[in-house]
Amino acid sequence: MSTVFSSWKNLRRTPYQSLTALMVVITTFFMVFVFSTFLHLGNKILNYFETRPQILVFFKTEVTDEQATAEAELLSKLEQVETVTITGKNDAFISYKEENQDEPLLLELLTPDLFPVSLSVNAKTPEGLSQIRQEIEKLDGIDTVDYRQDVIEEFLGWTNLIRNIGLFTCALFAMQFILVIMVITGMKVASRRRSINIMSILGANRSTIKGTFIRESMWLGLVGSLIAFGLSYLLLWYATPAISGFLGEIQVLPLTWQFLLIQAVAGCLGAVFLAAFSAWLSTTRLIKK
Repeated sequence: MSTVFSSWKNLRRTPYQSLTALMVVITTFFMVFVFSTFLHLGNKILNYFETRPQILVFFKTEVTDEQATAEAELLSKLEQVETVTITGKNDAFISYKEENQDEPLLLELLTPDLFPVSLSVNAKTPEGLSQIRQEIEKLDGIDTVDYRQDVIEEFLGWTNLIRNIGLFTCALFAMQFILVIMVITGMKVASRRRSINIMSILGANRSTIKGTFIRESMWLGLVGSLIAFGLSYLLLWYATPAISGFLGEIQVLPLTWQFLLIQAVAGCLGAVFLAAFSAWLSTTRLIKK
């Protein structure tokens, strides 16, 4: 307990240096928490899309429900196909009427025969989509095919791009974090050179002296990461209505408490480790005896 109080006492003796280091920790791990949250939300969005129909097949209007059913049975026999759902002409007409109840004149001119039969095809694995596409091209009476997997691949491409940019940015902030902690620790060692010499005369070994500065940096890392986590959570809480409104039926929020706990613990441990490592590098270079 005495080491804890002594660490906080030493931090208060150099308020500007400690505040600078604390701000660097907060900035760095705020970026880390925001970036990890984005990746988690992106994975949840991808999981949502992967559970939706991956291929939508629309037949020509002259194709009957019976003919489309026969074609659907051929698709369902494929090993790569998980489910095939048929939307008949009458079902499509009813769905259209429900969506356009405010236009009765338009509905009077429409009949079920004017609507195409459609199929919703789900693959067991993304790897099986290519073979399913080849089989769909062999079906008779196909008008258009909507490959939802193209949307997933495009979204995945953007996610990978943002992930790479985020990783590069976090790496830059981590390097800045290490350098700033090293510089500030070096300044503290220089300002307390007299007390270090006295400790050495009294018999304190180099590890004990280095441990004093390492503990101070570890406390800065812990406090800074906790503040950064709180700020990132407040930002997410503030942005939740806008995100939910933009995503619509894709329910990715709120985040589970398990994810938040893992994120907070991992972030704090990472901050403490980086702070201790930076202080160790600095003290190893400056404290020779």
